[in-house]
Amino acid sequence: MKFSRRKFITLLAVVVATAFGLTYLFDLLKPRVEEEIKGVRKSRGNVYVRKGKSLVAIAKGVEDPRILVRNAVEALGGLDKLIKPGDKVVIKPNVGFLNPHAVVSPLIVAELVALAYEAGAGEVIVAESSVRGTDTTSAFEKTGYFKHLKNVELIDLKKEGIVKTLKVEEAYKLGEVKVYSEIFDSDVLISVAKMKRHSSAIATLGMKNLIGCFPDDEKGRFHRLGLHYCIADIAYILRPELVVIDATEAMTVSGPSGGKMVKLDTVIASGDMVAADFISAKMLFEAEGAGNAKEKALNIPYIKLAREKGLGVLEEDKIELVYRELG
Repeated sequence: MKFSRRKFITLLAVVVATAFGLTYLFDLLKPRVEEEIKGVRKSRGNVYVRKGKSLVAIAKGVEDPRILVRNAVEALGGLDKLIKPGDKVVIKPNVGFLNPHAVVSPLIVAELVALAYEAGAGEVIVAESSVRGTDTTSAFEKTGYFKHLKNVELIDLKKEGIVKTLKVEEAYKLGEVKVYSEIFDSDVLISVAKMKRHSSAIATLGMKNLIGCFPDDEKGRFHRLGLHYCIADIAYILRPELVVIDATEAMTVSGPSGGKMVKLDTVIASGDMVAADFISAKMLFEAEGAGNAKEKALNIPYIKLAREKGLGVLEEDKIELVYRELG
């Protein structure tokens, strides 16, 4: 793990405060709140479209997650189509828990970091804010992120994040919401989700993963206001350019932690978050043996709400599946 400039400044503040008794300098350790702004994140949109259809790449057949994710991204057309030289790329993986089975494989994230730099990114960071009650730094440690991502900055947003307040027009519920600036100000945002069930959201995939881009008090508010509406809202606000789903093993039956794991050796990628979540949810229900997997996926409320916001497509004649059969 890189020793970031932000961490150096924080440590320096502690040393100065200790030496001179200037306790007010400890305020530098707290997440800072920026000015209130209007609008949603400036996204480049879905660049992975062919003949008017959203591409959804599915790579499967080998155990190595690095090979799977590289092939899925290449099947879409590569990160060269998305990333411009010098871009700041933020990868937001689902590392919400201490259980390695409940989080995205760090090998997938490490390969995405490599792909982003190969495409010309100027800076790549990995940022997360784990579920309420879980320490993000501990989650990074327990699930192998510090071990496998030594040459990239890992940001614990709960401890280091800068918060800004957004005023959002045409939101279902979140007319005003606090978000981490590190996420919102990225040139390219990649949401990397674990394929798994969720007790409140039915399935947690690319859009639901974005909840970790918001402070803990907002996460609680999302549940109170109506989780499905808020998931659609945060997708509308953040609009990631790429969604990657880790289906190397899917968590079925129950979740987001402690469900039945099913080995699928699959990674899904798309620039269309609605299509990505629909195809992934269908695969998740199929892994459970559901006979009506397609209908169940189509009827996940937040997927339908996001589609109504124009964030992607659900119609099969508007989606092109691109397979990489490996092994």
